[in-house]
Amino acid sequence: MFGFEQFGERLRYLRKEKGLSQQDLASSLNVSHMTVRRLEGNDTKPQGELLAGLVTELKVDLQWLLTGQTSTEIVLAEECIPLHESVGRLEHDQVEWIRLPGLPHGAKAIRISNDDMAPTIQVGDIVVFTEESPQQNDVVLIEGARGKGRVRFFDEQGGGVLRAENQSYPPIEVDNSVRIVGKVVKAIRVIDV
Repeated sequence: MFGFEQFGERLRYLRKEKGLSQQDLASSLNVSHMTVRRLEGNDTKPQGELLAGLVTELKVDLQWLLTGQTSTEIVLAEECIPLHESVGRLEHDQVEWIRLPGLPHGAKAIRISNDDMAPTIQVGDIVVFTEESPQQNDVVLIEGARGKGRVRFFDEQGGGVLRAENQSYPPIEVDNSVRIVGKVVKAIRVIDV
């Protein structure tokens, strides 16, 4: 169903197309040469960071690497954006860079650590945002306790209210104590394979 049995063949093909030895690829991913050998032999499946590293290093579509099928989205341009740990100190706490297609210039990302917008945006998801003023019903990123990002719907009526999709959270009135960081332009679910 997923075409995973040919994963190793696709990985070997890409590595050779890039002119890399197994050792070269292993070094760029900070893994052993045996790990790459086992991946190419379908003896092990890539997980989390290793899978993300393969996609970034080989500049390949994740869906194609895993299944052999191309994504329906046409990638016109790729841009690396910073993934931040908190919104409290965006200039100082960049954790890593992530590559995502078709994002607006100046976009940034943060991993969500709360369930305000569950089930649409869940704990662990990555939201991409721009530092622009929100419009009615936009999804916005706000600064929560200890600089953590929280996501809410923006409602301009009555001076501004931030509403959670998860009804167990009450609305927040927009006032001087609330910092709207920006407008959410994309949410990405991270799935360990």
